[in-house]
Amino acid sequence: MISMIFKYEAKMLCVFSLILTCGVLPINAAEPASEPAGDINAPVIHPAAPIHDFGTTWASGPMQHSFSITNTGKVALEISRVAPACGCTTVGEYPKRLEPGKEGKFSFTLDSQKLYGVYTKLISIYSNDPHTPELKLTLKGECKHYIELTPYTGAAFGRINGNEATSRTVTIKNNTEEPLKLELRPPDAKSKFKYELVEKEPGKLFELHVTATPPLATGMVHDTVTLTTNNDKQKTVLVEVVAVVPERLEVMPNVITINTAILSTLKTNTTQTITFMTNGGPPVKVLEALVDDPAIKVGVDEQDPGKRYTISVLIPPKYVPPDTGRTVVIRIEDSEKPFILVPIRTMQAPLTPTPCSVSIGTAG
Repeated sequence: MISMIFKYEAKMLCVFSLILTCGVLPINAAEPASEPAGDINAPVIHPAAPIHDFGTTWASGPMQHSFSITNTGKVALEISRVAPACGCTTVGEYPKRLEPGKEGKFSFTLDSQKLYGVYTKLISIYSNDPHTPELKLTLKGECKHYIELTPYTGAAFGRINGNEATSRTVTIKNNTEEPLKLELRPPDAKSKFKYELVEKEPGKLFELHVTATPPLATGMVHDTVTLTTNNDKQKTVLVEVVAVVPERLEVMPNVITINTAILSTLKTNTTQTITFMTNGGPPVKVLEALVDDPAIKVGVDEQDPGKRYTISVLIPPKYVPPDTGRTVVIRIEDSEKPFILVPIRTMQAPLTPTPCSVSIGTAG
């Protein structure tokens, strides 16, 4: 009998333990820890809805939305800055100050011509709310185009040789039932690009052939070409054209920056790599690499003869360059530019190259 009583008590103990653990019955349940009280004299920025979904729209004109924000705190809310993360978002009117309990409208406009497919655009509102100094707002949706570009970014050439003609093709598709008519507006007379519009499928599919015409100056080359349409909802189509013409002889990086704080903790050499490239023109050979400090070792590795080389720079641990820095000299077989200087600097030092004490001979 006593044995049965002990078994019953043990069984009931297990049942009560299960109930308390799972929270089925609030028997002697501990109260949840309360969150630490905030500053009762602080402003509190509170958006009615931090996310707005435009849904599925067609690209036409600007799209606008105003977020409602209330100061639910006890002192004035000061808005220091409103910063969209994307250039397609324009900031409209908004209050710079909200008294306690007051509501304000923060207006924004999206350029639908710059939206493609599913998008999410973030906006940051900076204020003196100590708990939310940066409030994130979101505009999202899906934007379809009556007239669709592929690629939607336009004619992006990337890096090209400024002395060679290079072409790109942009496909233009009509997403409506009405046959499309396109006309190419004459580009600026100073444009470095030539354009040809070809109708591939009548009223439905077109190709815009874009050719970069040499010679092109070093740097970024940009143009915008306009196509006029018979679509009342999208009267024009803008095609952005961008190309980058690098230097004929190029090194990356053009400065080696040393973090002495990190170097002081290391026990082995640190290797920095410089890449030398020729971008067009005749091949250029790297003859040697030198440095004006015997503590630093350099080596040259030929990746593609006359076109691409890597220079390894071995920096010993705990190395600290002088205030004037050090310089890596890359001697090359080129009559116009027989050598290239790559300065070595600490993170705090100026990045202006200084004269190098390395003896530089002539190519041969």
